[in-house]
Amino acid sequence: MRLVAVLGALIAVVELLIMLVAHDTFIPAVFSESAWDYVDTTLLTLIVAPALYFLIFRKLQENITELQHAQQALEESTQHTQTIVDNIIDGLITIDSRGCPRCNQPADVQASS
Repeated sequence: MRLVAVLGALIAVVELLIMLVAHDTFIPAVFSESAWDYVDTTLLTLIVAPALYFLIFRKLQENITELQHAQQALEESTQHTQTIVDNIIDGLITIDSRGCPRCNQPADVQASS
């Protein structure tokens, strides 16, 4: 929510600066009134787009990369743990949070039947 407020304020300030500085300078000399609408929109986009990139899109990209690394590490850890459980010589019985026994090792299933 705070980021939205910052972006809204940024857009408002940039638009105000464009209107104050460029509007009085360029409209009478270079652009017709209808062409100014396109120039105003283009200037606003050129100024605000880099801010959007650095404040939002780049941060999202970093978060996605972090999430992908964490997911890969979790998969590797799970695979490592499963390899240990599958290759253990002694029997292994795990108990869940409710106290119910759970079998994770194929040898446990064969021994209990």
